[in-house]
Amino acid sequence: MRARGAILAAALALTASCAAPATEAAPSTGRTVEIEMKEFSFSPSAITLRAGERVVLRVKNGGTTEHDLMAGREPKPSEGYHEDLFADMEVRMTGGAPGHGAAHRGVGLLLATSRSGAVAFTVPDRPGQYEFGCFVPGHYELGMKGMLIIV
Repeated sequence: MRARGAILAAALALTASCAAPATEAAPSTGRTVEIEMKEFSFSPSAITLRAGERVVLRVKNGGTTEHDLMAGREPKPSEGYHEDLFADMEVRMTGGAPGHGAAHRGVGLLLATSRSGAVAFTVPDRPGQYEFGCFVPGHYELGMKGMLIIV
């Protein structure tokens, strides 16, 4: 009986170690939202989040050029958002280049072609509509943006 228990414990440990590896951006609980970027759109183009929930945005660049993901209000094309949603939050980003060139303002995740990354955060208690967009020069102007709704 004791041997069976040891075998069962070993099997459970092996199963746990074979599960999908957690990235540093993945919270222990929460929801994952998959986002794909292409020329010049996001899919999905609208995302609803609940204040207080832990979220990981898993972002894939399926396009032929680099793209970034930023979120906020009052867009400034080729720069970012004047009101940056991520600015005053604890946000962990993996897989891409955080930040941007000197012309960019705010927090964002820059991904090269065929790369994936993640943005992990707790949704702030600031209900309303925000935008997410790509501020690589010219991309936002070509319509590369979506809607982020916090309820």
